[in-house]
Amino acid sequence: NAAKSTGVRHVIYTSAAGSDVNHPHPLFKAKGICEDYLKESGLGYTNLKPGVFMEIWIGSIVGIPLEANEPVTLVESGSRLQAFVSMADVVAYAVNSVDDPRALNQDILIAGPQSYSWNDVVKSVSRVIKKQIPVNYISPGEPVPLVPEAVGPLLAALEMVDSYIAMNETSKTFGIEPTSL
Repeated sequence: NAAKSTGVRHVIYTSAAGSDVNHPHPLFKAKGICEDYLKESGLGYTNLKPGVFMEIWIGSIVGIPLEANEPVTLVESGSRLQAFVSMADVVAYAVNSVDDPRALNQDILIAGPQSYSWNDVVKSVSRVIKKQIPVNYISPGEPVPLVPEAVGPLLAALEMVDSYIAMNETSKTFGIEPTSL
């Protein structure tokens, strides 16, 4: 409302893939409400809808246990595919959306070039550090050691369904090469 009253013509909002006003998780529900409010505001908008931020999530789920010399903890089998995305790519889409008319009044899904499971992530990090990383598997609802309490339910939610965002057309349209794992 403040943006509208001061003459702003285009708001770029960073939401999340999967956001929806009816989503059972409060974060995705709130983002869905914000998207809808922005669409109904009369302002020009771009809703950026990134997948899972790899720097934050991989740093939390894999990096924190590594630093503590503890096993990585994954929910269920850790085999569901996740649409990881680099925060730098999201920033690039935001910058490119400012003056690109193709971004106006659009929802733009953003991810890397392919999806990876948490097991893929652990294997990749193991290759990079040249050390086998031990992994413990837990059931949804069990606490995930070493991460904030709110992260566990989100990690469990990620293991409910595979997530893939096709980026071929979007990356060509906006001239951004998706960052791989």
